[in-house]
Amino acid sequence: MILDDYFARLETEHQAEVERGEHDLQCEWRPRQCMCHCSKRRREAAGHTEPPELDWQAPLCTRCWNETESDADGYTCDTCSAFWNHDGTFGHFTDDYGELTPRPIIDVQLPPLPEEVHA
Repeated sequence: MILDDYFARLETEHQAEVERGEHDLQCEWRPRQCMCHCSKRRREAAGHTEPPELDWQAPLCTRCWNETESDADGYTCDTCSAFWNHDGTFGHFTDDYGELTPRPIIDVQLPPLPEEVHA
């Protein structure tokens, strides 16, 4: 009974696909077989005989929407100075060095330049 319901649902879905034009007159689909080469024939007629290559993209930084740079440890966004682990977790800033002691301003008097330099 459950299997009959399953095949009835597949047949209904197939009829909807036929109405959308996804199957041709050579369609091999039969109840309880549920397979055909209609998609293959459409793909080959369009000249697609080899699978396409994938375009691997680095994850995008959701602040600036730039692609991140990747290395073995994780991903870096130079625009936002941010870093994430290889699985996208533990995000932190790469420009945060903790508490830094301010550099003292030193007033240095330089000796005057020799006369021949001014000439």
